Amino acid sequence: MIQMLMSIIDRLIQLKKYRSERLKLIFSTILEPIFNDLSVIHIDYIEMFTNVEKATPFLWESRLADYEDKIKSSIKYLEDKRIEFEPVRSKIRIMADELKDLEINPEADNFIKSIIRYFPDGNPVIESDSDCVISEINEYKSASVNYWKI
Repeated sequence: MIQMLMSIIDRLIQLKKYRSERLKLIFSTILEPIFNDLSVIHIDYIEMFTNVEKATPFLWESRLADYEDKIKSSIKYLEDKRIEFEPVRSKIRIMADELKDLEINPEADNFIKSIIRYFPDGNPVIESDSDCVISEINEYKSASVNYWKI
């Protein structure tokens, strides 16, 4: 009886070690690289929006000769920068799609769900005020084009 109990305890210890090693492997080979890629993308977003904020003229400057050129330049900059990390965003989303049903552990599962919400199709979701800059610039673009046609 004691031998059987010791065997069961030994088996549970082995199972716990297996799960721990599996989680370490998943973290080091999958989750950590995804996190590192997300960190690079996030830093790029901050830099990108800071640069656009500095380069984009205020609406009150709309009567200045170079207003439309500045708006177009900001739009072009955003379009170019968006392409720069598009493959990384798509890769992250594909990996998250593959991982979403694995039930690794609650923290990892929440991390994966967050990625899917952030990049539903490999592209960023516009949810916060800072993300609305693109929408606002497109509105300015339309307004500028219409203004200059008058």
